[in-house]
Amino acid sequence: MLQNIKIMIEPLDFTKYTVAEFPHFHKDNYQEAIEEWHQLNDFITEEFKADLEDYLINYLAIELGAESIHLSKIRKLIEISMENGIEYDEVVNLCIRMLPLLVVS
Repeated sequence: MLQNIKIMIEPLDFTKYTVAEFPHFHKDNYQEAIEEWHQLNDFITEEFKADLEDYLINYLAIELGAESIHLSKIRKLIEISMENGIEYDEVVNLCIRMLPLLVVS
């Protein structure tokens, strides 16, 4: 009976990774506003990367039944995907399509 139960992983909530378009901050010091926006953007991007690593590891373990994967390969896959300036959901889809290539046999 337990063999028929399929464990599912929760999809990523992309609303958590929304950064306001610049210039969202209305400050007297324009340079300070730019720095604050970049800090916020960098923080959100790092949060996304960390959540995506967890998601991909869970995806491999549950959906693909993979027992071993090198975390450094997942990080490199995320890095390469994000370097092209694509949206977060597209990065996730690209990474998932490429994951079977990273499974250690």
